[in-house]
This record gives sequence, structure tokens and C-alpha cells, in this order.
Amino acid sequence: MTTYQADSIAGYIINYCKEKNYVINNLKLQKLLYYAQAKSLVEKSRPLFKENIEKWKLGPVVPEIYHLYKNYGAKNIQTAEERLEIIFNKNGEFTFKKIKLEIISAEDKQILNKVIDKFAIFNPFELVNRTHDHEIWKKDEKKILDGENHLQYTNKEIREFFTKNPEELV
Repeated sequence: MTTYQADSIAGYIINYCKEKNYVINNLKLQKLLYYAQAKSLVEKSRPLFKENIEKWKLGPVVPEIYHLYKNYGAKNIQTAEERLEIIFNKNGEFTFKKIKLEIISAEDKQILNKVIDKFAIFNPFELVNRTHDHEIWKKDEKKILDGENHLQYTNKEIREFFTKNPEELV
């Protein structure tokens, strides 16, 4: 049972959306990551990716992925970003090495495909509105709107919310 890096999951989502001709931008990507994490927590009792999801004004966000794709602004993401590792030699010189996205299991791809096929048809702001209706966002709404940062969803609250509200998932 693998728990992936969020950029591997994001890369898969972007590539799948491109293959299916779904429009994907950073805002929609954030919501798809949230729903994919929820689906894995409910069905597999494990997180799909390691990184935390935060409660932002426009709903759930994985900060590392937001920053990786923020240069697109509201435009469509064309390709998954590459991660680079800096390698230093004995002389203090460095080179960059591309880090490949992790290979996602067939079982996890099924989860992702179901989530993407269900939610990618919505425009990003429809997804924002849906996530704003979730009690796990609403309970912190005042703090969020007052500008408090780094409020995190816990995997436990995500799992409990979607277990009680299965109609919100696939």
C-alpha cells in the first residue's frame, strides 16, 4: 500500500485530464486532489498522498502543488511539472537531476479515474462552492476569511465527513 508524493498524483491527474480532454487549471487540480484523498481515505483507509491539505479562501489546497503550478494563474495546465533534485559534488559544484513521477498502482489509478471523471466536468468555482458547503470547511470559515493561514484538514476529519456524506463522493 503506497502513499505517494502529491506531485505524482497531480501529474497523473493532469495527464489523465489531457488524455480525456478535460480542462484542468490549478484551482480545479486542488479540488481533484482533495476528492482523491477523500476517496482513498474512505475506500482504502489510507491517504493517497503524504502532503497536508489546507483550508484556503477558495477551499482545499495542497500548498506544495499550488506553488508548483501557480505560474499558470487561472490558465489551463498543459503539462505536469518536473521536480528537480540538486546534487552537490565534493567541490561544492552542483547539477540538477530530474525526479520522475512515481508509478501509480492500477488500483489507485481506478480511484483517481473515478474521481476525475466525476468532478472534472464541473468548472472550478462550482467545485469551490461544493467544498465550501462541507462542514469541515465551514467550521473554520470565519478564521479562513479573517486571513488565518495554515489551517489544515486532518485525514481523520476528511474520512469521517465523507463516510457520513457518501453522496459527496463518487
